[in-house]
Amino acid sequence: MPDCVIAIDPGDRHIGFASWRPRSGVQAKEVDASDFLKLLDGTMRNSKVDVVVVESFIIYPKNANALSWQRLRTSEMIGAIRWISESNGATIVEQAAAIKTPTRAQCTARRLEWKHRSGHASDAKLHLYHYLLKNGLIT
Repeated sequence: MPDCVIAIDPGDRHIGFASWRPRSGVQAKEVDASDFLKLLDGTMRNSKVDVVVVESFIIYPKNANALSWQRLRTSEMIGAIRWISESNGATIVEQAAAIKTPTRAQCTARRLEWKHRSGHASDAKLHLYHYLLKNGLIT
């Protein structure tokens, strides 16, 4: 059983961050993107994190033209998250945004609180719960 699993909903301005430890349960917050990589690096260095779940970044054809000539900061953030996590020995798991809808229903049925005042933190919790349920770490 892992000591710690974290889940990240990356964005270009705000990042959702959720964590789970067997003894303390799920916690979540939203962080400004400009502060996030320092937080992640400190978390990875100061505690054992086994798995980092991150929402994947996909450019859908309908959005391709609108994203042309953009820096795509979210995908850059995911690259930095991957590098920090792997450098500290964590396994990276990418999940599609599409898992959020069925996971909301699963959480509601199990009375797991997935809502947070921040949309990014709520999404990070959904990614975390999806991973935990799928891998039998919670029921």
